[in-house]
Amino acid sequence: MVWATKSWLTARLAMAFLAVASLALTAHAGFDTWTHNYLLVFQPVRVPLYIGYFVLGIVASQQRWFTARGYQPDKALWSALCLASGVLYLGWRLMPPPVYPDLVLKAVTAVLFNAFCFTSLLASVALFQAHVAEASPAWASQARNSYGVYYLHPLVLYPLALLFVPLHVSIYLKCGIITLGAYLACWAASALVLTRAPGLRRMF
Repeated sequence: MVWATKSWLTARLAMAFLAVASLALTAHAGFDTWTHNYLLVFQPVRVPLYIGYFVLGIVASQQRWFTARGYQPDKALWSALCLASGVLYLGWRLMPPPVYPDLVLKAVTAVLFNAFCFTSLLASVALFQAHVAEASPAWASQARNSYGVYYLHPLVLYPLALLFVPLHVSIYLKCGIITLGAYLACWAASALVLTRAPGLRRMF
């Protein structure tokens, strides 16, 4: 119970921090604004999420979240929270903007968006642990190379997506090919290089 309480406190602090950080950046960019620096294409308001979830992943690893000895998210609880926050966020974005100060509108958007992101993450983990994860060489390899895939995917995904831009095929087909292709390429690079090369394998 104590462990669950500590984890729930960590979750609330993480959601609050990310919401405030996202809100602070809305002074310079909208929630749906995309930009680039000629190397990366990104949404400025999402930058705190990129950093925050990376740090949260380190915390989760150190505290052994999602293992038999650590915090395991409850499937029913987090699925319900994910559904509720998703409905609230979608409804808020689709409805005509209420007559409130701009800061209030942005604050509500930041809170609902970050709540949906966090609850969907933990709901996904809970559902995956309950229905998908199993002891097999394929899953073990993917678990071993998860950090490598995370580290490599922007370097593979963005160039691959740019190669497909001029092709006149279904956007759904493009999405499937790019997503699967990028994942397999990153998995292979991590398994064959990052986790084996001297000097790199200690980091990955």
